[in-house]
Amino acid sequence: MRQAWRRWRLAILTLGILAQAGLAQAGTPQAPFAFLKPAYITNAYFSDQVTEGENGAVRPHSAVKALRNRASGPLGYLILDLILVKPGEHTLRLDIINQQGEKVGESGYPLIKMSKQGELPLYTAATPLSGKFSAGLWFFKIWDQVAHGTWYRLGVFSIMVVDVDEQSKIKQ
Repeated sequence: MRQAWRRWRLAILTLGILAQAGLAQAGTPQAPFAFLKPAYITNAYFSDQVTEGENGAVRPHSAVKALRNRASGPLGYLILDLILVKPGEHTLRLDIINQQGEKVGESGYPLIKMSKQGELPLYTAATPLSGKFSAGLWFFKIWDQVAHGTWYRLGVFSIMVVDVDEQSKIKQ
């Protein structure tokens, strides 16, 4: 009984010290230093086809492990699920990096305006990957900028691109 009382007093004393130092709420979203970036990617995946609903919502047909080169049209789509934590207009940019680590292209996403305060700041964005990609591993860096400010790197993703004749060897 005496040990339980000591542990209880120690817990209360620790919480009191943390509260005075302002550290008790450090992990909550209300803390001013909790978020270092204006947005965070919660999920990213590639799809070979998407459809757009009436309200502009993007619906992928399926997620794929590899994209195949096509004679025409987009190679596929990079789809991002995002949480926006900073209010304003978010501009997303996609840098395309080849197997040698060189930036060979760039693409953009449609402008995203953060909804009103009190609504969930969850968004889905998709961009087509067009052009001729050589077979191999490709990398895609995602950047975010709010109101023409600093660019923040949100993440780097990769996918294998295969030629049409190699597509049958890969199980989707």
